[in-house]
Amino acid sequence: MEENIDRLISAIEGVNQQLNNQYGLGVRSLIEKARSSLIDAIKDADLAKLDDPSKSISEKGVICEEAVERRMEAWIRAYEIACFRYLDGGLEKGQFREEYEAEITSLVESDEYFNFYHLESPRFPATLEVYNSWKD
Repeated sequence: MEENIDRLISAIEGVNQQLNNQYGLGVRSLIEKARSSLIDAIKDADLAKLDDPSKSISEKGVICEEAVERRMEAWIRAYEIACFRYLDGGLEKGQFREEYEAEITSLVESDEYFNFYHLESPRFPATLEVYNSWKD
């Protein structure tokens, strides 16, 4: 009887590990898709500034900046989703930290993203919470 319970516990732990791995792959995929979309928006913005002579440079700049901003926010939101999963216990803590600590630290400490994290009410609190927990 005890042997059956041990096998059952082992099987459950195996399934949990597989789910953790799938969540981890999903998180990486989400971040990579958002990053790729941001890079595409930056490239498109550069091309749009050159390709559409019917619009003034200032009009092209505003349109392009807005597109890049939206994609940048989606990219940062992908990290926020990952951090929510991390905080909820949906991802293996040690592996997540090993894989994402440098990226998250870079985001939070970057002057370019200051307004996302360092205001009175940060827009991405889970990312900031994970960052702060690693710094303590």
